[in-house]
Amino acid sequence: MSQTALPLSNMKLIHYSDVRLHKPCGKLPEINTEFESIIKDMFKLTKEQKGLGLAAPQIGLEQRFFIINHGGQKIVCIDPEIISFSKQVIVLEEGCLTYPDQYLNITRPMGVKVIYTDIKGKRVKTRFHEMKSRIFQHEFDHLCGITFFDRAQSEVKFNAGVA
Repeated sequence: MSQTALPLSNMKLIHYSDVRLHKPCGKLPEINTEFESIIKDMFKLTKEQKGLGLAAPQIGLEQRFFIINHGGQKIVCIDPEIISFSKQVIVLEEGCLTYPDQYLNITRPMGVKVIYTDIKGKRVKTRFHEMKSRIFQHEFDHLCGITFFDRAQSEVKFNAGVA
């Protein structure tokens, strides 16, 4: 990996004003033991912070991967893509670990069809619905340099007829 792995004791969420949160991420060079260690620490940090997901940019890594920890399932998504969205959308309150104690109403599709590489290097094509879909979309946004605050602002502009 091009960036150094940080042990959990040093792995921290970056501040929401950090420019790395607003830049699209590059591909992950390879899955190796260093990467596996980072993933393990990300799951620990997410649990500690009572989060449901965590993207690489949130810990200062500018690479396309994130984790989801929801419903007893731990999912690692490397170089993910969204193939399609469901037509049905829902507005729900979202939080973000890099914006502590802030919650915003965000409109998102109820479901997504996605493809990603898992921790074993296997390409996975699947559908996520409801909360897993929302978490996937939220973390995917981070990889594109979009925060949930950006997403909420664009909705406000669109609803006001500005966008």
